[in-house]
Amino acid sequence: MFCEAIGAGKSTKAAIIAAYEVHRVLCLKDPQATFGLLPESKLTVMNMGPRAAQARKVVFGKIKALVENAYWFQTRFPHDAKIITELRFPKDVYVIPGNSQETFPIGYDLICAILDEASFYTDAEGRDVADEIWLAMQRRLESRMADRWPWKLIGISSPKYEDDFTERKMRDETIFRRRRKLWEAKPDQYGDNFVTWEPNKGESYEIPKSLLGYAMKNAHKFKRDFMAMASGALDPYFSNRDAIEAGIDRTLRWVDGPIIPEDFKPESGRSYVFHIDLGHTRDACGVAIGHREGPHVKLDLVWRIAPGDGREVNFAAVRDAILALRNRGFRFSRGSYDGWQSVDSIQIMNRKGIECDVLSIDRNLEPYDTLLEGVNQGTVHYPEHPVLIHELRNLEMVKGKKVDHPPKGSKDLADACAGVCYHLRVNPPGSPQSVLIARSRPGPGARGYYGRSPY
Repeated sequence: MFCEAIGAGKSTKAAIIAAYEVHRVLCLKDPQATFGLLPESKLTVMNMGPRAAQARKVVFGKIKALVENAYWFQTRFPHDAKIITELRFPKDVYVIPGNSQETFPIGYDLICAILDEASFYTDAEGRDVADEIWLAMQRRLESRMADRWPWKLIGISSPKYEDDFTERKMRDETIFRRRRKLWEAKPDQYGDNFVTWEPNKGESYEIPKSLLGYAMKNAHKFKRDFMAMASGALDPYFSNRDAIEAGIDRTLRWVDGPIIPEDFKPESGRSYVFHIDLGHTRDACGVAIGHREGPHVKLDLVWRIAPGDGREVNFAAVRDAILALRNRGFRFSRGSYDGWQSVDSIQIMNRKGIECDVLSIDRNLEPYDTLLEGVNQGTVHYPEHPVLIHELRNLEMVKGKKVDHPPKGSKDLADACAGVCYHLRVNPPGSPQSVLIARSRPGPGARGYYGRSPY
């Protein structure tokens, strides 16, 4: 696994390895017999890319240029120049560019496989599929070559996320792996004029002085592209990590599990709001409860309920827990749910006298922008729930339209906190609910309508 900066020569290395493997196989008198395969077997070096066009353009293009400019290939085993979509050599040896489908390697007798930009393989739904492709290739190599030939499986990429495919492979002690910064790959270009760069509290790096301007513009992008170091997000929504740490208040409560402790009590005369992000069989349910003190928002409770062993989150239990807190003395001025399967719970809350509606965090940036502003200004305070802090660090802006989590990540607690911050800072008790997108409470004169109090 080569985890290296952009421009450090990852694709060139992969192309050289691939061309050399083709050379070695062609040196065999009868490669198929050597490997114990049928005579008509097609021995293949496969270069995979996140997209078919990239697979043909980058590494495959470099392999093609290498063999066409090598005297040994020209004079002994030239490829068929009439075929432009692949390199076809004598002895049924091929170099083929592939796409990012897991099933693509099936049917080929692989001798070497390359995953170009391994951190960027996703399916149509945005799901990370690099692990599946890697395993499919590995199984194919092992089943065809076994110990009869020293086959190679190569991943090359700059990192994308802190726990993406490349970073996981960099922790795999069973394989060769290397990380290189751009100036480590090109020492002659950057010389020895280095300066100290401190992007965040507790972080310090020695970087070329000529690159300091790039580093100051965008720390996350510089670390990823120039230093081959993963950031929490491609385009981090919370770029100031020090502000995230500063917002932690260890006197506030957090809970992981189905039960809220009995000693969680309200302050006398205080009004609270809540937001619930419902989960299902794969997502956790996130709940946040908070109040306002002058310009400050305090999230008194951050509560996470994870589904277990394929079971669903019990929506009724979450709802009953909120009603139980009211019986303890919590005065809820307002509550909200996300839009997913929340109609029944909202109707029950309204019948019980807690004003509740739908607040869609995914359809409007205002709740998250409110949370971001409060965190940066130091006016939002939350407990040190490890999942919440991880979510805040890894949130990213997608196409300028939506705040989302990385693949295999979550934002259940962050959504809940954003909902509470929106209610308390932008849409406080007694004001019109401008962003709420679906009202479940009937209007005046209708059956079930109740009067609205300020709290």
